[in-house]
This record gives sequence, C-alpha cells and structure tokens, in this order.
Amino acid sequence: GADIKASFDKEAISNALTNLFNTLPGQRFLFPEYGLDLRQFLFLPISITTAELIGRKIYNNIEIYEPRITPKQVKVEGDEDNNQYNITIIFEIPLLNISTEEQFILDTKKQSFIKAPQPK
Repeated sequence: GADIKASFDKEAISNALTNLFNTLPGQRFLFPEYGLDLRQFLFLPISITTAELIGRKIYNNIEIYEPRITPKQVKVEGDEDNNQYNITIIFEIPLLNISTEEQFILDTKKQSFIKAPQPK
C-alpha cells in the first residue's frame, strides 16, 4: 500500500510541464533521458522557423514524458522586443474529460523557461 498515485488535476500537470521544460536530459539520475533541452534555440535569431522547431520539440517531448495529457497544439510566437518566445500549449486531460491550455515564456536573454503570469 505504499504506491504513489499520480495526480491528474490541472495544477499538478502544469507543474509537471514546468519541470519537464526546466530539466535537461541527464539531470535526473534515475531517469537520464527525461527533460527538454531548448538551449540549442537560445542563440538563434527569433524567427518563425525557430518558433516552429521549438513547438515541434515541445509537442514531441510532451507525448513522450507526460502520459496524463494528450497535446493538441503548441503555438510558439517570437517576441523580438522582449527577446522571448510566448508559448501556448493546448491539451486534453482524458481522465478529467477536459481541454485546457497553459502559457509559458522562453526567455532567450535570461535563458529561462517559466510559466506565464496569469492575467488578473
């Protein structure tokens, strides 16, 4: 009876996505393949092509490492003025029978990937 149960609420999944995006492959000793390495995109010009490559990489890694959700679309828009990409991930949580989205920011200057602040 000491099994760990997976949490399927939206906040738990949002945290799991944040962890996935901020973990580099090799950082987790017992799961060395886990993680998403976006460093290759940090020094490329902010462009539609780079945004599409980032979107594909995020989508593919969600399919591999986050079985609780079904990704439907990853929208990535470059924001040259702020040196960042604004990322919207649209996904379903089959167990809860809901569709939702999460927004993130890939800041190329600060080299950080954060959850976007929610509007008030």
